[in-house]
Amino acid sequence: SVGFAYPCLTGDSAYGQATMSFKKPDVTDMSDIDMKVSYACGDIASDQPRWTATGSTSSGIAVGSVTLNPLKFSVFAFDGAGDGDGEPQTEFTGIISGVVDVDTSSSASAGAEVGFAFDTRDRSWSATTGLGFESDNINATLQMQSSSGCSRSGTSGAGSLSVRFFGDSTAEGTASVLKRCGKYAAEDGAYALRAALSSAVMRVTEGVSVTLFDVSASMDSNPSSSAQQQDSHVSMLTLDWTG
Repeated sequence: SVGFAYPCLTGDSAYGQATMSFKKPDVTDMSDIDMKVSYACGDIASDQPRWTATGSTSSGIAVGSVTLNPLKFSVFAFDGAGDGDGEPQTEFTGIISGVVDVDTSSSASAGAEVGFAFDTRDRSWSATTGLGFESDNINATLQMQSSSGCSRSGTSGAGSLSVRFFGDSTAEGTASVLKRCGKYAAEDGAYALRAALSSAVMRVTEGVSVTLFDVSASMDSNPSSSAQQQDSHVSMLTLDWTG
């Protein structure tokens, strides 16, 4: 559907809405992509977008063995200042997010949640990713966050792992890392690393096992210091021997 006013004056807008699908066997399947586009007419404030485009799909977009479901995006176009030749420059902001499912053709499953935001007006961006993998012997997750600016949150990552190996032996643990920048690195240290092994059971022989509980390790760089100067700490709280 399409709607507009003529003449298109200040305060008026034109818009369009459509649902699209595209399929190519064994290659891609894009079904029921809902899109909306609007245009603001006449004189508008500098913080008001000239163009707005939004879209989403609830049925997912399949490309080979990878499916984006759901996929959502919003993009805004602004009238920017002129360049050296006086030509106006269009600036964009936007957010794109989705869940990625991967067909592993086995009992294992893998996927990710992704999000990306950008703003060409100040050349900034931020991204978040969450990954997951699960099988009969491994269950793993990983989260990562980063951005173009320098903030106290820095660039960070965290994950967990549960694994079964050598029959009945198991291990579960977590880890995280944080990298700071600028004044935050000078105040709090450039990086911080944490790791913890909540439990590990290792079968030595029939009827004999070694169990570790609450093993943790940490490493931090000192504020206003070089990478060679750092604090580290390792603790092991419990060790059990059965057999």
